[in-house]
Amino acid sequence: MRLVALLIALLLPCAESKSHAAVNAYMKRETNFTTAVLSAVKALPAGSRVTVLDVGANNGDWSNQSLFRLLPYCRSRLHLTVEMYEPQPWFGGPLQKIISGAAAARAASPGSTSEASSLRVIHTQAAAWSKDGNTTFYVPGGNNKLPRSRTATLMLDHAKQHAETSRLVVRMVDLAPRIPRDANVLLVKIDVEGAEYSLVEHLLSRHALCRVTHLQIE
Repeated sequence: MRLVALLIALLLPCAESKSHAAVNAYMKRETNFTTAVLSAVKALPAGSRVTVLDVGANNGDWSNQSLFRLLPYCRSRLHLTVEMYEPQPWFGGPLQKIISGAAAARAASPGSTSEASSLRVIHTQAAAWSKDGNTTFYVPGGNNKLPRSRTATLMLDHAKQHAETSRLVVRMVDLAPRIPRDANVLLVKIDVEGAEYSLVEHLLSRHALCRVTHLQIE
């Protein structure tokens, strides 16, 4: 397996219940992981491909931070693709702003027309899963609200911890064949609210994680 770095960042309880030592340890792991990714990208020869898959993008904060960190290394010498998987329709606006902002940043940067570099930022409005089709998404908040939820999930058992849960039919796609084969650095973040284990098991069974160089599971 070509897996260079594996970070399993377990979801932290609320900050009030965590000791400073535990929070500091978590932040150190995050920093070390980011450093490993950037070091791998920096070492690539010109014209190489860097792909980032944000599975469970939500409002795009993680993708935006990844773009901010990677763009200085990729502007004139690497091909960078960032794909955000998020089925909740109310996040379409924020994710589109990230796409537009990245395009503007690249257009304004030196070397943006170099043939050795390119930038693609994509929002796939679908839940990444083990097959194609439609499925039920469970959204905390009740039928009349449909909040912009950070905790919506494919897993009913995970959703039952909330007093009210509304249901939303969303598109789902099989993530395994969508993991690219031609990336020199392939960073995958999976944050799918309780469905991580099932999704990773599927990806392992399809040998899709063999293509991944850096994996972050939250």
